[in-house]
Amino acid sequence: MEYIGLIAGKSGDSLTEEIQKKGYKVALVVGKEKEPGYDIADKVLVTDLSNQEEIYKFFSTLQVKYLIVGTGHIVVLRTIKYLEKKGIKLSIDLEKTFLCKDKYLFKKEIEKTEYLTPKYILFKKESNQEENIKEILTKFEFPIVLKSPIDKREPIAVNNISELKEYYENIKKLDSDILIEEYISGSDVTVPVVSNKVDINALGILYWSKGKVEFLKGFENSKSYKLNNEEEVLKKISCLIKDLGIIGLSRADIVVKDNGEIYILEVNSIIVCGNTGSIYNQLWQEQGFNFAKITVENALKVFEIGEEFFV
Repeated sequence: MEYIGLIAGKSGDSLTEEIQKKGYKVALVVGKEKEPGYDIADKVLVTDLSNQEEIYKFFSTLQVKYLIVGTGHIVVLRTIKYLEKKGIKLSIDLEKTFLCKDKYLFKKEIEKTEYLTPKYILFKKESNQEENIKEILTKFEFPIVLKSPIDKREPIAVNNISELKEYYENIKKLDSDILIEEYISGSDVTVPVVSNKVDINALGILYWSKGKVEFLKGFENSKSYKLNNEEEVLKKISCLIKDLGIIGLSRADIVVKDNGEIYILEVNSIIVCGNTGSIYNQLWQEQGFNFAKITVENALKVFEIGEEFFV
């Protein structure tokens, strides 16, 4: 029986189960014992996830040709870049995943297209904070959104100069550049999309505001309400994922204004789909979607193996 490699973090349990259901053995790499999937995978390597050569030897010994990626942790992405160079085929397009991980580069890419994204500006961490604050106040109106472009902390919406200065400094202390973004009022929704080399399918719209549900600073009054242009939104997001060339199960977070304009906030190119720990995943399970199963079936299509490829 053939082994399929898996590095998946919190999604290790559900993805292991779905891979095994397809008739494959699982070679799982985890950062510590007892991580999800540790007790049920066929072979397990416990190691620092930056140990690229050790992980490659583990897979090579088991003749692993294919790797399903279930986590977007930056250390893992660097390791699988090494594995891809060694000839292991990935379930994702790694270049596009790196693009989505950097919010600034992602927005620059969106700017080249017809899609809308909130107005923004990036300040380097070493640049003059006082001058930057002045520039922000001339170009943006409150509320203003502050982000770390590489997710060193969650986004913050501020409503006055005092808060702007405070949270600007907080992000800077994390050794991060500062991404300033226009606040867009409307309905916060999210759309998961599954894509491979042939098919792209937007699975539906979830009326869910991450800022409100996860109690993010400044987003307490965010709203998510029924849209009048659902079909347009689904088509638009499918086209977005196709145009960006993203492979796998991804999630587009968007705001739809009352006039129907669709603003792209970000795309998460890998969705957590473990049995525990993800409110987002649980909400979709309640609607009958099994993200782990979808991820595995799509990966087999990407790999061009199994019955999924031949149907």
